[in-house]
Amino acid sequence: MKWCIACGAALALLVGVAGARDARADPAPFVVQQAAGYRGDPPGSMRPETVPDAIEPGRWPVDVEIRAPLCATDGLYSWSQAGTTVPSVQTGRCRYRLFFSQRGDHLVTLRAEIGGATRSASAHVAARGWLIAVIGDSVASGEGVPDVPGVLHARWQSPRCHRSARAAPSLAALALQRADPGTPVTFVSLACSGASIGKGLLEPYRGLVRRRGSPLDAQVDALRLLAQRRPIDALVISAGANDLHFGDIVKACTPLLHPLRFRACFDRSAPWGGNLTVRVAVADAVAQLPERYAQLAKQLETMRIKHVLLLQYFDPLTGPGGAPCRSIIGITGAMLADARRDVLAPLNQVGKEAAWDHGWGYVDGVEQQFAGHGYCAAPADRWVVTLSETLHDQSGLAGRIAGVLHPNAAGHRAIAALIASKLETALIGRTTKPNEVSDAIAGGLAGAGLLALAGLVGVGVRRSVLGHRARRARTTS
Repeated sequence: MKWCIACGAALALLVGVAGARDARADPAPFVVQQAAGYRGDPPGSMRPETVPDAIEPGRWPVDVEIRAPLCATDGLYSWSQAGTTVPSVQTGRCRYRLFFSQRGDHLVTLRAEIGGATRSASAHVAARGWLIAVIGDSVASGEGVPDVPGVLHARWQSPRCHRSARAAPSLAALALQRADPGTPVTFVSLACSGASIGKGLLEPYRGLVRRRGSPLDAQVDALRLLAQRRPIDALVISAGANDLHFGDIVKACTPLLHPLRFRACFDRSAPWGGNLTVRVAVADAVAQLPERYAQLAKQLETMRIKHVLLLQYFDPLTGPGGAPCRSIIGITGAMLADARRDVLAPLNQVGKEAAWDHGWGYVDGVEQQFAGHGYCAAPADRWVVTLSETLHDQSGLAGRIAGVLHPNAAGHRAIAALIASKLETALIGRTTKPNEVSDAIAGGLAGAGLLALAGLVGVGVRRSVLGHRARRARTTS
């Protein structure tokens, strides 16, 4: 199977469905079953053609099983609601998947033709479901934690974007499903490693692993297409770090890449800032960041999104007891202090203020959780990918070292717990402590293996599916 995700690329999951109750008597003539697709299947078992059904309008799926005595080998069945046919497909003996045009409670009538006789029965079916979407950068995409690690052949949901089902937002969707098993969760990720608010979210982007041909569509364009199909219940965003050139700063400050440069990296000329030093160029970028968030908010206001959550960035530069690292990959403690003061601190402060200004939720606690779990922590306590680990786990010349300083599997689980807690509060209306969610995630992942990933698997949609429709939508609008 070819996993190709371009322009309007998406990760999607179609999972279980709601319950039913008899409108007239007990037992009910048909009952709701758990739909397939969210049961720990490995990525290769998911078919790309299942994805459009999950995000098309008028396609709220509910799986039902007809009970005896209406269940018969020679039975012919049809479904209706208020005299109108309910679209359905047969999925097994006496099993059907019904599709509704909207969420809510539906009184459904089953017409059964058995042995020349016709019988009918009605029951209430609740069509439910949450749609969770993600846009953003490497933290949202899952950089550093491929679906299947490997020196030569690491596997990703999207190799071009280093998008992984092991990313924190994916695990948070899994936790939400477990917290409310009666409501199916559809999960779509458009995040791409290396993306900034400017290049990636608001404008086209070539991806971390650049390929010939057209760049990826802006994530907000793909998101708008999704919102036209179905209301988005929650949108998770991780963005801003690349607008401050975080990756460029790491490269500029790594002695292994610049062995003959002796001036502190923050006092050198910025590769992106003309004659400005890194310090001054970063300060200018920080000053422009509120406007970038405002531009993003303006785009999101035009879509059907109920809840927006902006993710706080973690601090990868601490060790035992939360003390700052003295050095990492040759970068001195003084340079690390500059990075924390001039990049990380203002980045999170501007993000928090932007969330307040634009009415977004803010997933805080990430920086606090990571204290003591940074790059220089003991291996058992470390939540950050080291240089040796990314060289071992990620293949490809362009992306092999990209995982360094990103969350490892434990780090993504910790972030996922914080996201899931916010999602549960926003969507279910109850509050779960992040440590309880984290325990549930860890328990669910235990023994699942790298392929199964506790059932949270993404499916690539080809460019022709989303990209064509996005262009068509823009043409007709």
